[in-house]
Amino acid sequence: MMVKINRLLMLLLASLTVAGLAFCDPAVAATRNQAFNVPNVGIGDGQTLGTIEILETTPGSITAGLQILITLPADSSYMAAPTPGTTDKYVYLPPMAGVVSNSLAAGDVIVNSNSSSQTMILDIVHITNPEKAACLNLLFNVPNYSQVNIYGGAGDFRVNIMEATGAVSSGEISNSKAVGGSTTARILDTPTLTSGTGRTLGVVRLEENLAGSLQIGKRSITLVLPNGITWTGADLKLFGGFAAGAVAVSAIDVNESGQSRLLLDVNYQSTGSPGIIQIIGTANIAASVIPGDIQVSIGGPNPGLNTNLLNCAKVIEAPSNNISRFTIGSQRLILNGGVLSMDIAPYIKNSRTFLPLRYVALALGIDEEDGVIWNAASQTVILKKDDKTVQLKIGSGTMLVNGAAFTLEAAPEIKSGYTCLPISALTGVFGYVAEWQASSQTVSIH
Repeated sequence: MMVKINRLLMLLLASLTVAGLAFCDPAVAATRNQAFNVPNVGIGDGQTLGTIEILETTPGSITAGLQILITLPADSSYMAAPTPGTTDKYVYLPPMAGVVSNSLAAGDVIVNSNSSSQTMILDIVHITNPEKAACLNLLFNVPNYSQVNIYGGAGDFRVNIMEATGAVSSGEISNSKAVGGSTTARILDTPTLTSGTGRTLGVVRLEENLAGSLQIGKRSITLVLPNGITWTGADLKLFGGFAAGAVAVSAIDVNESGQSRLLLDVNYQSTGSPGIIQIIGTANIAASVIPGDIQVSIGGPNPGLNTNLLNCAKVIEAPSNNISRFTIGSQRLILNGGVLSMDIAPYIKNSRTFLPLRYVALALGIDEEDGVIWNAASQTVILKKDDKTVQLKIGSGTMLVNGAAFTLEAAPEIKSGYTCLPISALTGVFGYVAEWQASSQTVSIH
């Protein structure tokens, strides 16, 4: 019966070994391997992982001549391959291991020259204090050296430790968790603004989905405004797992498209709970900005950031400006600070800008009922305001003003059932000015 039980135990141990569960003889494998912390990290270059401690539990097990292999997962690598001259960038020998002195001192452990960017080979070349317990800290936090480039998918990042004699416990240690973009952005309010300086935009709120999602990085978060709107400053409020100073404004500059950009530094990751950033920004809004929604583009190289495009304010025309604005191809008319939907959009024909006459009359302050008279039989329209009477005829290049003839740039025409015409001569008759802005394809009447 005892023989059968022993055989069953041997079969059980063999099956567990095949399944990947390593059983170490405590008399041989005499170290405890553990990660000090398991941070959330991003996908990309230069990730800071948790430090792994190899602590000897039976002093004297680790001897000179041993070789330890530390292998990173596939699709990852150290920022630089370890070399004998850079051992201190990858391994730290603490002077104390708990309350027991370390048997290893500077120079006792060196990187083998056969190491690669994925596998570091450590040689134990000397034991300074044989009667003490050995302790090695494997580092993954030194910029440009032991930080890690991660290109695989999200999930636990496992470092494999192997030592052939069994004096060091072999197996995988999870010292980080790779996460993808993990922030949510929203706008807390959408103020209505006119053009001018020092306008306060809606508050942008960035919320991490997991603590530590946003990685440490200079100028790693950017907020870009559309052309004509320029950042003048921003105040940050931090909540959740962010400590004071964890995120700060780095600079305001202009990107390659000439758009104003606010750049943020992430100086420390959030801990304990997801971090929250509220950005209260101010901006100058140029008079040339077409009324409508202001969209802020949120992006940047931070691997923990999801990109977003959000409406952070709405620009309206100041009512006192008495300006009307037509845009080529758009049926939206800005009329003295308000927005009106037109039946037909302005268009360009033979290098001339044609506007719908009905809405031009509104822009010129002509009463729509009493001041606009259409004669279908003669295909003529009469406009009346104050002491001026203007007559226009479809297909004719002549305009009559109080009976006097004036030549038009182009004849009025009917398109989609609506009378359209160039208006440069017409605006002057009623004391208005028409200005063309090629960059925005707009005609402003004031």
